[in-house]
Amino acid sequence: MAALLQRLCREPERMREAGARAMDEIYISWDESVKAAYARYEELIALKESGVLPAHRPTVSDELLRAAGALAKGTEMVFSVPKSIYMGTERALDASRRGIIHGVETLHHGTEQLYRHTEEAWDSFREGMLENAREAWEELSEAGENAAFTVRGLKDGAKERLRQIRDKR
Repeated sequence: MAALLQRLCREPERMREAGARAMDEIYISWDESVKAAYARYEELIALKESGVLPAHRPTVSDELLRAAGALAKGTEMVFSVPKSIYMGTERALDASRRGIIHGVETLHHGTEQLYRHTEEAWDSFREGMLENAREAWEELSEAGENAAFTVRGLKDGAKERLRQIRDKR
């Protein structure tokens, strides 16, 4: 056992695990010890009162045991108050923790939705701009062709009119 404890001392994390297991498997709390002793005293008193145990004169140790029992009961009552406060605080903190986790998850979900909607809106905007640019290019190209045709027509018309004027002279 000593060799095992020496090895554990070199590994603090494993020492913590071993301590926690010992607390769970070996440790008897003060409350449990007092309750067990109190229950046993009650059994002995009941056996004495029923006549199973022979009656004897109260001794100093009897009075000390009776006083210890009363002290144990009073101690249990005193120590149960901080435990109930601790448990209430533990429950409140756990509820707060769950609320915070839910809020973070909700925020994360909302952020993801906002990102998707923004991405979709940007894609739609970009596609709309590209389509508008294509349409504008086609319209400008058509207008340019019409303008070129009109200019050629005006030029040809002006040449023809100049020829007619020259021919009349």
